[in-house]
Amino acid sequence: MKCYEFEHGKLNNGMTVTSDEKFGKVIFLGINNIKSRAVVISMDKNNPPVIQDGRMMEARKRTVYTKKKTNFPVFQKPIRATSSINKKIILRVMTSSADAEGMCNGSWRINTGEPTVLFTANGRRRLTRFCDDILIMSPGDSVTTNLEGNPQEYTISNKDGKIEMAICPSQAIQGAPQAAMQSAT
Repeated sequence: MKCYEFEHGKLNNGMTVTSDEKFGKVIFLGINNIKSRAVVISMDKNNPPVIQDGRMMEARKRTVYTKKKTNFPVFQKPIRATSSINKKIILRVMTSSADAEGMCNGSWRINTGEPTVLFTANGRRRLTRFCDDILIMSPGDSVTTNLEGNPQEYTISNKDGKIEMAICPSQAIQGAPQAAMQSAT
């Protein structure tokens, strides 16, 4: 499945991957502070996902079973799949904002379909909260999100394997185009 990241009001191809001494290549969700904990998502060491320029471009989820009966998911290289699986996408929705001045919490909600939540991390700052989640979206799935400190809403949709983002017209900022579209393909 192709991977995308919604962060700071922009839709990017791939998800940011960093290196960790203990786990190797990982994705960190959320932030570590007194009020919240980051979630660490590791990559399969035997069959790692496709990573280009520090971004995970394609992946699939696999569950690792341990002797302690603790199951945890990891990302690995996608297998050759049918066209229906290839039309699903993995989307990271990060509602944190670099300039969170307002009192609005960052959040997302489902518009259509039934996206599957793979990982979730909720962060908290002094006055606001935000979400940092990874979803699997099938064709026809759509979510609406707003950034922390900003009431502006964005709609992100999976249109038959292609992802689209639009500024919601009912919440459009004065002077901004009503149907501002961004597509990452």
